[in-house]
Amino acid sequence: MSTFKAIMLAIVAAMMLPHVPSNGGGSRAEEVHPVLVNSCLIGGTVSGKWMAAGEVAPKLQGGEKYNFYTLTARAGESIGDKPKRMADYCPETMEIELSPKPTEGVVFAIGGQWNALPRAPQVLSNNEQVYKAAVADVLKSKRFSKPRINITRVLRIDVDGDGIEEVLVSASHYAGGLGSDTGPMAIRARGGDYSVVFLRKLMSGKVQNIVVAGEFYPLEGDKGNPPSQYIVSAVGDVDGDGAMEVIVESNYYEGGGSTVYSIKGNKVEEMTSCGCGA
Repeated sequence: MSTFKAIMLAIVAAMMLPHVPSNGGGSRAEEVHPVLVNSCLIGGTVSGKWMAAGEVAPKLQGGEKYNFYTLTARAGESIGDKPKRMADYCPETMEIELSPKPTEGVVFAIGGQWNALPRAPQVLSNNEQVYKAAVADVLKSKRFSKPRINITRVLRIDVDGDGIEEVLVSASHYAGGLGSDTGPMAIRARGGDYSVVFLRKLMSGKVQNIVVAGEFYPLEGDKGNPPSQYIVSAVGDVDGDGAMEVIVESNYYEGGGSTVYSIKGNKVEEMTSCGCGA
């Protein structure tokens, strides 16, 4: 075979190879989908893999589009700025300003086009006896003898998309206060105080109470750090896999934050969190 013919055959063969788009380094461009909770960059997916905020932030240049959600519905869309430090005393916490600003009641925002609320939670009454009894059962398992039951939120939602609805219960009692409009937030925990979020899930024909987050002081208080109170602020598919993650808001005296949990079966995994406080 002549040299000229060999060169031409090599050129034709190269032209028939599939084209791989380049991002300058020879690999496929990354798909970055950030997740915000109350404007805080809490993490996101990068080419389908969930990553913490510190890994996602350098990949955002500003101008990304976000869809935002309340507890029960999609509420619109905005464009996000480049991430910036939330405060000097919280150097690792990044926030993103959205324009236009989300309406009141928005909890989280997704920098992706999938429906992050394929199944909307139903808000139930805090006074149902079945859920009061469930709170009592959880607390008795934590050595509470006569707990004071104070439910703060009940949500019915099919978390894993199997067609069977679960119930998320939030409950808190702090003798020093819950930080409402009518009183201060507890600075110290006392004996009998608690705050808990748990999932009631049917497994093998039996309802289980699966604790997602909580603090428990059955006998003695805590003379050190101020206690946290927990409540489910939203449920949403934050990583685009079709299953719903649970977003829990936690607050304490002079601080607070949010944590995203994945629940598979009776296993609870903390995916990531963000917050700031003194």
